[in-house]
Amino acid sequence: MPPGNPPPPDPPIGSLSAHTLTDSIHNQQAASMDVNMESAPDAGPRPAMGTHQPAAPPLMDFPLLSFFRAIRADPTRRSKTGTLNLDATMEALILQLIESEARRSRELQLVAQEIQEVRSRVTTIEAGQLTHKQPMPSKSYASTAARQKTTPQPPTKSEMTTARPGMTIIHTRSGTTPLKEVDAEIVVRKTNEVLEKLNVSVQGEKVMVKAVRFLPSGDVSFYSKNRQHKDWLNKNKHEWSKQIHPDLESTPSTYSILTHGIPQSFKVDSATGKIQIAANNQLMAEKIFRMRWLGGSRDPNDPCQAGTVVIAFTDPNLADSLV
Repeated sequence: MPPGNPPPPDPPIGSLSAHTLTDSIHNQQAASMDVNMESAPDAGPRPAMGTHQPAAPPLMDFPLLSFFRAIRADPTRRSKTGTLNLDATMEALILQLIESEARRSRELQLVAQEIQEVRSRVTTIEAGQLTHKQPMPSKSYASTAARQKTTPQPPTKSEMTTARPGMTIIHTRSGTTPLKEVDAEIVVRKTNEVLEKLNVSVQGEKVMVKAVRFLPSGDVSFYSKNRQHKDWLNKNKHEWSKQIHPDLESTPSTYSILTHGIPQSFKVDSATGKIQIAANNQLMAEKIFRMRWLGGSRDPNDPCQAGTVVIAFTDPNLADSLV
């Protein structure tokens, strides 16, 4: 609060006259302290206080207004023409009351500004608490054990294609099974030694074989890490397959189809058989890379009169057209 004389209390309403007020004033400095309203009864019940801010008092409770009304009610202060006469003491008192009202108005304005600043700070603090990240609760064994295990999502088609190991089939010379009795680990180790000598790398990674599988026909399937390694092995199999065993044929990639109902008397290894199949399907015999019985050679004592022949082509489009 700014220093200065405290504002005078409210003058009584009704019976208190201007003479009573002026008689109690001895000097201008003590005027606000001499005006006493302890004997004045309350004019009425005060307005109810709000929950957020106090209600403004009625106009009749302000000292300056009450004092001026008392002067107007004094008949000795008026002349015949209705003019209100004020002496120097009364004028000084009115001036002091005006200054007091001005100070109180300024103080109320400062209080309102402080309240507004406090409200702004409270709003900022509340907003910060709302946006503040709550600490993570500590994990316990019970909460971890009670948590339901979620089923992992199945891999996408592209992920399965990428993770699928590459398979390269190397055919053997007809009528031979050179690696069928050899341990698979020995074949894998021998193959990787050959690839190590060739110093082969695809996308900065050395080409290696992870496993092999011996087919009933005697052919061998080599499984590499991915499809990129498989593509290199297929394209360059004439460079490494013969170094593993001489009976492994370095043939190009083939695309096979199945032909059912072929009589057992059909000779799959003869040139005549290729010509006959080519003529029946309106294609050149040179397009047929190889033919073989499905499941190996046929037993002459087999009661079945017909079987299935696997016809291999080097042209994928031709194989698709015959399916």
